[in-house]
Amino acid sequence: MRWRQWLSDRGATDIVIMAIDSPRVSYILSAEAIAVALGYRDTGFDNRRKLRNHRGEYLVYGGISGDDYAILSVISGGGSEESVDVGNGAIGLPSGFLAGLTMSVENELETEIYRKTGVWGSLKRDRLIRAMCT
Repeated sequence: MRWRQWLSDRGATDIVIMAIDSPRVSYILSAEAIAVALGYRDTGFDNRRKLRNHRGEYLVYGGISGDDYAILSVISGGGSEESVDVGNGAIGLPSGFLAGLTMSVENELETEIYRKTGVWGSLKRDRLIRAMCT
């Protein structure tokens, strides 16, 4: 969501957020660990070489195969971030996603996960919501 905001602040309009089921992807690398190995620090002028800008960021090596069913949802990332109450917490969601809702946030995410994976049920949805809780 940090990168979504960064892109939005710089005028990007067609932002898309993909949520993936990381255990289904073969090679996920921590961008922070790679930045540490490359000697990045939080000093200097180049934002791409600042360690803090790589925390919570992951790199997927080799892409995601459609056969893995690892893509849980693809949502519009445009607009400002709004806090939405779901279950026992709140999640930050882009207003571009919220504007197109025809159901509750929980049902919309569950339906989106079903469209992407062919699996119906609340388990993956609840894991996704927990990961997004602010």
